[in-house]
Amino acid sequence: MIHTILNAPWSQFYDVMADGQPPMILRILLVNTLFFILFVVRRARGVRAMRQSTAIKVQALLVVSNMLILFQSEVQQVLGRFI
Repeated sequence: MIHTILNAPWSQFYDVMADGQPPMILRILLVNTLFFILFVVRRARGVRAMRQSTAIKVQALLVVSNMLILFQSEVQQVLGRFI
């Protein structure tokens, strides 16, 4: 399983995420799947669990990143005024 993940075509993943054309639900699914895979690999290696405050911060970051993906065009308009 780890071998499959390490040999995945990550350049294609980057191309899909950077293209801007896939549906938003696909982007959210890809980001959430990536975090889930990292969680599973970490648990499989037997690494000690995160502290509660760290886990909450990671989840908050994930929610914020999903919101940024959902409202990408609005965020770009707002940032375009400042930049």
